[in-house]
Amino acid sequence: MAYCGCPRPAGYGWEMNDGQILLWCVALIALELQHLKWIVWEHWTCRRCGVKHRECGHGSRLVKYF
Repeated sequence: MAYCGCPRPAGYGWEMNDGQILLWCVALIALELQHLKWIVWEHWTCRRCGVKHRECGHGSRLVKYF
C-alpha cells in the first residue's frame, strides 16, 4: 500500500490479505448476479405472453426456482 504522508484516521489499523479480498470479490459478484436475476424476475416481461416473469408460466427452470 502506498503511503501518502497523511496521518491515518483512528480505527484504520487493519489491512486485508489476498484471501480476504478474493472472498469479498466472489461475494460481491454473487450478490450482483442475484440482483440481476431479481431485476429480470420483477421487471421484465415474457416474450411469449407479455406479462411479468413472476406471473408467467413460461421461462427457464433457473428463473422459476429463483
